[in-house]
Amino acid sequence: MSVDIYNGLPKYKSHKIVAARQIDGFDTNKDGSVMLTLKDEDIHTKNGSSASVEVDLEWMEKHSPCSGGYLVAYEDGYLSYCPQRQFEKGNTLLSDLEPANPIDAAINAIASKLYKNIVPNEIMALSQAALNLAHAKEKLAGMNK
Repeated sequence: MSVDIYNGLPKYKSHKIVAARQIDGFDTNKDGSVMLTLKDEDIHTKNGSSASVEVDLEWMEKHSPCSGGYLVAYEDGYLSYCPQRQFEKGNTLLSDLEPANPIDAAINAIASKLYKNIVPNEIMALSQAALNLAHAKEKLAGMNK
């Protein structure tokens, strides 16, 4: 049935960057909230402890997360969950992207800097630089035809 629904709806390609980390486990607090422990030793909070995120029971009931799945954070602060298979099939870590040419490398570097919460006037300058590089790439592609 879900294949029929998929086939019957308009298709979209996502163009957003999300932050995510695989969930290692979770513990319920006395107040009913839940602490999600995130995988990988390289993730730490400011005080040096392993990273964990507190979510409420409503979030847990809505998303029904499992260990191994991914906590997904959107730029606007929205938190979601994605099962491991679907997340890994549909997402590529920004640092794993291998650009085919130097212009793509520059665009990826700019996107990566934007992703790391830099100050607003730097965002404007980098956005303009990314647009300029994208236009240069289009011109080069047209010249090579």
